[in-house]
Amino acid sequence: MKKVLLAVILISGCGKAEEKISDEVTISVLNECAATITFYNNHTGAQYSKDIFDCEYVSVLRIKVAPGTYKVKAETSQGKTVTKTFTKSIYAETLHIEF
Repeated sequence: MKKVLLAVILISGCGKAEEKISDEVTISVLNECAATITFYNNHTGAQYSKDIFDCEYVSVLRIKVAPGTYKVKAETSQGKTVTKTFTKSIYAETLHIEF
């Protein structure tokens, strides 16, 4: 009985770890309805990814980002900008941007 219980615990534990590994970053923008979100490689400065957040269509923006350190720049059409450093691990992450 102990061997069966141990096997069930090991299998269920492995399944949970695999589910969490993800390149997904969920981005929420506060105090603005639309912004262009750009990820730059923190070491080289090269643009990695770019997308547009628009609250009329979605409440959060989901993008795929490989693990690493990035400079994230959010810019509105009125010229307001927010820049922050973001470190992506191998797990799903959430990034809040507040103007």
